[in-house]
Amino acid sequence: MKLRWQIEVPFTFIGETRESIQSGTLFEHDGLTVRFSFSGDTPTETDDFPDNRMHFYMNVKKIHFFLEGNGVKQITDSKSDAVLLLLTSITNRVLRNIRNFGFVWHINEYYTRGFETEAEDWIRHWKVEISDDGTAWSLIVAPDPQKEYIFMIRGEWQGRMLFARYWPHIEEGIQDNLDLPPEQEFVVNAYEYGASHNYRLGLLESIVCLEIVLTQYLRIYLSTRMKIPKKRIDNFLTPQLGLSARVSALLNLCLDDNDLRKIDFRGVLQAINWRNNIIHKTGHLPKNITEDAIRESIRSIIKLVRILGRRRLQVEAAPEMKNIGDEISKKLNVPTPSISKLDRHQVSIAFTFLEIPENVDILTRISEEAVALLSAHDSRFNPSEHLKITYGSFLKGNFAEWADGHLTVHSPNE
Repeated sequence: MKLRWQIEVPFTFIGETRESIQSGTLFEHDGLTVRFSFSGDTPTETDDFPDNRMHFYMNVKKIHFFLEGNGVKQITDSKSDAVLLLLTSITNRVLRNIRNFGFVWHINEYYTRGFETEAEDWIRHWKVEISDDGTAWSLIVAPDPQKEYIFMIRGEWQGRMLFARYWPHIEEGIQDNLDLPPEQEFVVNAYEYGASHNYRLGLLESIVCLEIVLTQYLRIYLSTRMKIPKKRIDNFLTPQLGLSARVSALLNLCLDDNDLRKIDFRGVLQAINWRNNIIHKTGHLPKNITEDAIRESIRSIIKLVRILGRRRLQVEAAPEMKNIGDEISKKLNVPTPSISKLDRHQVSIAFTFLEIPENVDILTRISEEAVALLSAHDSRFNPSEHLKITYGSFLKGNFAEWADGHLTVHSPNE
């Protein structure tokens, strides 16, 4: 038994090849198999983008969903509101990941409510069909043109863009049903409000995001790096220690100089002050600030949030990365490497020898061992894309590297 439906989601899909903008994917949802694909205008080649390279783009108009599995018949035998609940959860799982991992902030989830009469309207609007063999399809709810006006007033076409480079993140989010990190979800919300010139809400979303991510980072840093017990951290990170104090003082203790140089402290603290005035005093942004000033402050917050998000991930992954480095060192009798996770999958490893090994075959063995251990640690780890290893000596500097799936040994003159 199979089920299919379609929704209208207009955006522009952009990529460097025709194939990259015709993506869809397969995933499991509550024991059922879901597949979806896009339809719209014919992909078009253009060189009108700023980088002067050729691109393909397609104006997507609809997403088509296909559902199959042993439980489909039981679902369709249920009441309409139960059917709609399942279809909405699947639809929103896809939209949520396209919106947040693809930075298409004009896409929003559906709020379909749970009343049976309205459920039938949605099922009709989405053209939900059922089939025994995947060839002959029949509508679950009969058409009723008089009720389509409900949805006609909700939607309006606006050209939106999804870049193909984000698709692997979207696909991973859908297939693994990932929890969205706050720096992904709240930042996209801030972009959405900024695009509609609703800077008050854009500022509030970005500051809420900063509060959450900063607190997460400080807790992980203080417990993992500083070895401070949780109870003492709880006593320290109280609401009485305000956001301005955390940004002004604690970041200098918990980030390195390279990160600190990237932070616009003045813009961030100014934005926090504006937020405080909105919440505690006027309810509005100050009247004397320019649009450029508020945009720049929001950008400063987002930049800080991204730095903290990356560092949080690295500190959180540090114990596991250290274990992997220690295992390589012990198994192959080589120096313990410096190893860090750069994002969800990317890893950087650096080995430093007293002297260049006489037999450089050991470097191949080290690389292969690192690939094996990291692959066991992360099922989505792709060594040709996610791993870089540098090999150096105290006297000669870096003399070899493993990148793009290959080991390269430099001659002494390089």
